[in-house]
Amino acid sequence: MTKSNEELIKLAKAGDTYAYNELYENNKAAIYKLISSYKYKYIDDAEGEANIAFVEAFNNYDETKGKFITFLWNSIIYKLKNKIREENRIKRKTKLFSINELENILNVKSNYNYCLHDLLEILNSKVKNEIQRDIIKYCIIKGEKYSYVGKIHNVKQQNLTWHINKVKDLLKEEFANIA
Repeated sequence: MTKSNEELIKLAKAGDTYAYNELYENNKAAIYKLISSYKYKYIDDAEGEANIAFVEAFNNYDETKGKFITFLWNSIIYKLKNKIREENRIKRKTKLFSINELENILNVKSNYNYCLHDLLEILNSKVKNEIQRDIIKYCIIKGEKYSYVGKIHNVKQQNLTWHINKVKDLLKEEFANIA
């Protein structure tokens, strides 16, 4: 007869490694079901994060506060969401576009092997508008959202969109000059 998660936890905490393995196997399907929505979309190692969450849930489980599966489920979700936030923070801080990425964004092609940093420096020297310079500086180079620049300059979305399109036009023009 199969033992409940709670019974297996008591045995595993008493040192029964078979009970710990059985606890994992009993919950493996639920773990994989949950991480399948995160895997490859958001997190490179969703399975590893879920396994860490399993160990933490096992160690921190208090049977007086509910069922283990609920605690495990919430622990995994918490762990995965934190990992997504962490990865997004890193992406925002280190977001530099390669020429190929920039070509895809602008829907243009360049046959020139041009340093993106140099391209943006040229653009920055050509752009006289402070809002457009900040779009290049904060959004394209640093990866901030466009609304960030809008807040800095207290610009409405419609006006901000106009500036974004101007920057994109300048980038396309610069690519045309390079090609």
